[in-house]
Amino acid sequence: MVLVAIASAFLSAAALSGNAAKAEVIVLGAPISLSGSYAKNGAFMRDGYKFAVQSINRAGGVVVRGKPYKLELKFYDDRSRPDLSAAIAEKLIEQDRVRFLLGPYSTDLTEAVAPVAERYRVPLISGNAAGRSLYDKHYCCFFAVLSSTDRYFTALFASAKRILKTEKRSHSGPITLAIATRGDRFSQDVRASVLADAEKNGMRLVLDDRLPDPPTDLSSTLARVRVLKPDIMVVSGRERGAIEAVNQFDAADIDVPILAVSHCDSSKIIEQTGKAAEGIYCPMQWIKSAAYRGKWFGSAANFARHFEQKYGYEPPYHAAQSAAAVVVYADALERAESIETEEVLDKVGDTKLDTFYGPVAFGPSGENIAKEMVVTRVVGGRHVVIQP
Repeated sequence: MVLVAIASAFLSAAALSGNAAKAEVIVLGAPISLSGSYAKNGAFMRDGYKFAVQSINRAGGVVVRGKPYKLELKFYDDRSRPDLSAAIAEKLIEQDRVRFLLGPYSTDLTEAVAPVAERYRVPLISGNAAGRSLYDKHYCCFFAVLSSTDRYFTALFASAKRILKTEKRSHSGPITLAIATRGDRFSQDVRASVLADAEKNGMRLVLDDRLPDPPTDLSSTLARVRVLKPDIMVVSGRERGAIEAVNQFDAADIDVPILAVSHCDSSKIIEQTGKAAEGIYCPMQWIKSAAYRGKWFGSAANFARHFEQKYGYEPPYHAAQSAAAVVVYADALERAESIETEEVLDKVGDTKLDTFYGPVAFGPSGENIAKEMVVTRVVGGRHVVIQP
């Protein structure tokens, strides 16, 4: 196993009481998937962590009781394996003496790492694990900056009446809803949340369909939707399901006032489906045109611009939420006025922070209760933010 340690290339000397003081180091540790099935998204996550660490260091680092500290990132490749991810977390704590963990990629890997953080009472801040099962375990040391699966369509449903009125599709009865989901755990988590949100908003469910696996032939779902004519059609079938749904609804010429699909961003839905994507609605974790601002990076657009200048590609949400996890640590360290694990853990739990990624405030189970999903609509071949 090859250790990869990334530190900021430089840090300007900070002046304390008129005298230059050399910054000490606070190490953040993480298992990161650089090989295996999660390697692509793991690389985005690594770049987000690195970019945040380097940017914060260049801005003067983290100042704790007037003393400057620079951040350092230490990580190992977990090869997209839960067992190895857990072993790495333990190694970081036991051998490398790391006291602040950043999460691995995905819910399944994070489920393996969270009990390790819990056992050692080391804070674990995740940017890339949305599964509701993590929060149902009520860990004391686990926190996540992203919206969980049970909030994926909440913001869209809250805006549904306004959207339908704008589209001149409003009517006197309850809003009708059709859903089609794959059988994987993520999609079924989303399904459960959609059903709960529909009930909360007084919607009437007319179709609860299961997509085939792989979701290449949606003709059965399309035939039902054509007859039922729902106001809202929700599809959660990961990247392949998103692309197939958009293409096949367009080819079948089925008019649904609100066609909403998950994974628009990671599937690159506009690039993959072209004009077929026009008018669809997309819940997204983050987009650079969102009106978010915070201390360390300013606006979402500013973060995206500087990230692309450094890495040569536009930051996907995986990179943005990874950087946001580092920002939460920087904020908690400064508010704790301490580098002691327990004191920082307490301050992470008390976080109430505006960031370039969106607002962050943690509920009792570590979920970010301040941030809803960004809702976009594809208009003129681009994502236009309609909520918030």
